[in-house]
Amino acid sequence: MIKQIAAQGIGMLVSSFARALTGVLPNWRGCLPEARQRVYFANHASHGDFVLIWTVLPRALRRATRPVAAIDYWGGGVRGFIGREVFNAVLVDRSGATREPISVIMEAMQQGASLIIFPEGMPKGEFLPVPLLCSVTFGAPLAVQPGQDKDAFLSEAREALLALRPGRSAA
Repeated sequence: MIKQIAAQGIGMLVSSFARALTGVLPNWRGCLPEARQRVYFANHASHGDFVLIWTVLPRALRRATRPVAAIDYWGGGVRGFIGREVFNAVLVDRSGATREPISVIMEAMQQGASLIIFPEGMPKGEFLPVPLLCSVTFGAPLAVQPGQDKDAFLSEAREALLALRPGRSAA
């Protein structure tokens, strides 16, 4: 119980600190935040990226949204406490030595969690290069269409992400 209260308090502090440091604001394009299962996928510049995404979600959605993170970075010590207890991260072994990452991710989804993922992976060696006065842009939800293959979906997702780049007008 004490550990849970401490984790919630730390989560609030991290969220407040991220907002104060970056001025991060959500930019919802083509969708609004709502209580339904989603996979948020994003580009990745630092280990602070998921914090900024998590921070701009409404509080009720934060509780159900879990970042997917590498256990070799987020699995031990203080980072382990923050990853597991504060953010309830889905920790995956990138090498697949202990368990296939996709099985860990699917288990979290079957439990109803929304996920924050970074398709291109985790940037080893990067700490926290975040710009001041930033925003997190959420685009319209994508779904795999009947008969659509993986390559076609990934191409659609890539185009959707590119359309959300700063300087592009909202669709």
